Amino acid sequence: MQELAERYASLLRLPMSEVGGALETSVATLELLLPRDAKKDPKVRTYLETRLDVSAQQVVDRVAEEHGLRSIKLILSGRTLSAERRLDEQGVKNHSKVMVLRKQPRSWWWTSEGVSTETTSPLSSMELQWRGCSPSSILVSTSPQT
Repeated sequence: MQELAERYASLLRLPMSEVGGALETSVATLELLLPRDAKKDPKVRTYLETRLDVSAQQVVDRVAEEHGLRSIKLILSGRTLSAERRLDEQGVKNHSKVMVLRKQPRSWWWTSEGVSTETTSPLSSMELQWRGCSPSSILVSTSPQT
């Protein structure tokens, strides 16, 4: 980092301390890939300037508020960002492209054995057997969350 600061300081004719400080900031501009229906103009890219030393949850809250979205998650390079961890700990860098996805509503499935399971989609026969249930033991399916 020191070498880079020296190189840019000479090119920009600025004090090295100023250039070094600018290089070490943890501010990034992220490109947000929003759901289609959340974009005002599909041809315009959406950017978010944020610090990298904040939790992903803070960014989720900010994106949700600014774009009128509820129940979202952030995806970077195919991985869901953990809400509790900081962005820089999860590999987010300046100019990262972050996909914003809506979370699917949860469904509750009750079985005749009295077992309730929270899932994002109906369970397949194989999943039911793995969980110790038979497909014929499913009684009710609803999606109570709004």
